[in-house]
Amino acid sequence: MTSKLDAMAEHAKRNAPSEDELLARTIARFEKSKKDPNHIENWFHAVIANGIRHPKTQLIPFPIEATIAILKEDQDAFFGCKELDEVEQAVKRAFDTFGKDALFLKNSLYSGKHTWNRTCHITRDSNIRNHLGQITYEWLMRSPVYATHMVVRELIETAPVFHAFGGTPIVQEFRLFAKDGKTYAYQAYWPANSILDADTNDWAQKLESISEATQQQMDEMIKGADRVTRTLRGDWSVDFLIDKDGAPWLIDMAVASQSYISPHRIELS
Repeated sequence: MTSKLDAMAEHAKRNAPSEDELLARTIARFEKSKKDPNHIENWFHAVIANGIRHPKTQLIPFPIEATIAILKEDQDAFFGCKELDEVEQAVKRAFDTFGKDALFLKNSLYSGKHTWNRTCHITRDSNIRNHLGQITYEWLMRSPVYATHMVVRELIETAPVFHAFGGTPIVQEFRLFAKDGKTYAYQAYWPANSILDADTNDWAQKLESISEATQQQMDEMIKGADRVTRTLRGDWSVDFLIDKDGAPWLIDMAVASQSYISPHRIELS
């Protein structure tokens, strides 16, 4: 048995790609990833052009060298990567640019809201490099698509009804589905079966209390989803967050076929 395993190991070693081949594959994957329509840089321009309420946003290029340094799982690579240094410093400067002590951090595809305090929620005292690494690592454990940017956004003031997942604020959010300028369905963002480690026993009732939008909110969200998808064309999910004053903010978009669809989604005529 041992000799067979040794032979298999030797075969794998002989046929393993070289470091140069692996690097070439990684670069090719990164270039291919740029075409993914879900990247914020591929749809955000339509949000701006249509005057839809959205958080102040800064896109910071995230070069492939930074991703490679994180994926190596090596401290020397992680702390010695100059490209990662540059991204970290750009994120830190954003606190002064936005004039805020707390901001929202994500990459062009993912925020990691379920690990809020280790990923997307940052303050001036945060270890920004660790947040960059955590977001990147979590995302690449889920998807083969490389992120092309880090995204720093203003932190919208909300009215959480409780916290879950060890600190994530659960606030009123909705996902609309719109195709070519016509909204055809919507759902509350947080499904009940996704909630873990809530900080209150009556979380289910509180979640239910934010599951419906007012007519004014719905009208504004539908108008925004219609406008942005009329510009972009195609079938999209469009996510809105409701702030503490009840105003909707467009915070994310994705191709509808690649988005979570609730069994309780409400179809619109």
